Amino acid sequence: MAPRVNVMLDDRAWEVVRSLPRGRRSRFVSRAVVDTHVLDERKAAAERLAELRTMMPVPPASSEEMVRELRDTL
Repeated sequence: MAPRVNVMLDDRAWEVVRSLPRGRRSRFVSRAVVDTHVLDERKAAAERLAELRTMMPVPPASSEEMVRELRDTL
């Protein structure tokens, strides 16, 4: 059985939940919590990737320059 919890909702959130038919409210709130958590995790991962991208060296402007750089390192 799922745990029962008490939460406080602002007026706008309560209007949304109240507009749902009984029996769908818990599923709706549960799905909203999980979906929001997943979205927050994705945003945090995107921010970490953006930060890592700034630390990477800038690639050469053209494929010719890239070939030259690779040749020089070998």
